[in-house]
Amino acid sequence: MFFRHKSVIRKEDTILLVVDMQEKIVPLMPERDLVVKNVQNLIKFAKIVQMPIVYTEHYPKGLGITIPEVLELMPEAKRAEKITFSCFGSEEFVQVMEELKPKNMVVCGIFTNVCVLQTVLDALQRGYGVQVIADATNAQKMRDWEIVLRRMENSGATISTTETVIYVLLERGDRAEFKQFLKEIQL
Repeated sequence: MFFRHKSVIRKEDTILLVVDMQEKIVPLMPERDLVVKNVQNLIKFAKIVQMPIVYTEHYPKGLGITIPEVLELMPEAKRAEKITFSCFGSEEFVQVMEELKPKNMVVCGIFTNVCVLQTVLDALQRGYGVQVIADATNAQKMRDWEIVLRRMENSGATISTTETVIYVLLERGDRAEFKQFLKEIQL
């Protein structure tokens, strides 16, 4: 019998989920520049390997839309608006997940201790493999970010970094995707 560890992911059955990178809340992050850069790198990479991208906006009427430097990179991405902290509380999001049928998700965005946490816990409960990208998430207080990453890991998520998850999904260095990645992404 073959055992597939839940932290093993492949680009063929994985989506990139970008959570709430919105105009009025991105400036509140202490690691804003690093997080934005890494989210951008993950989006560029997902496009290179043709991995579906889904992004959410929490109450955009009040919090604004996704910041331009992120939004402009994902014109074909699926968008889901929400008012619940967990993405799974949005019917739009659930419909997108049913359409794409991923087994795994790579999660980035903000805030780690609110929407990212509740989405990850719901995803794990629904049987998804989840990789939370630590250097592409953030909270207003670094202590919250650190503690919540541990909580998600203890709940079954894999905590990773942008560079690590990219190399895991690439698998090999002899593919055209790898060469394109080297040209387009600066880690």
